[in-house]
Amino acid sequence: MDDKAALIDEIARLQAELGAALARQRYVPMLRSTLTMQQFKLMMLIRAHGGMTGNELAERLGVSLPTVSGIVDRLAERGLLERREDEEDRRVRRSVVSDAGERMMAEIDAAGEQYGRDVLEEVGVADLRALARGVAAVKAVLEARVDRA
Repeated sequence: MDDKAALIDEIARLQAELGAALARQRYVPMLRSTLTMQQFKLMMLIRAHGGMTGNELAERLGVSLPTVSGIVDRLAERGLLERREDEEDRRVRRSVVSDAGERMMAEIDAAGEQYGRDVLEEVGVADLRALARGVAAVKAVLEARVDRA
């Protein structure tokens, strides 16, 4: 194995370990939540896509439309989701994350992010500079791939 391949393997391993460590910090607000895993998945999907129809959710989650409807109903009753008319087709209803739902999801995001920032505070400046250069290089490649696609 050449040096580049070995470095890529090491980085992949370290990313997985870092991701797992940061995810553990995100568990705290998730475990305090009373959401089921299906409800949480649905919230993440809707948040990531800025709103989705029942059919889109059923397809992504691999469940039936009645199952999705029940999950959406329960989340809407709790004030975490809202149903809105589609701007292009008023017959279509989209589920969107409400302000209360966004606050809950942001709390989960913030738990891992703050822990990551706290860890970075303990890293030396030279290593932070190298890390910043490396992350910027990876970001540039990702953006170039998106532009080509």
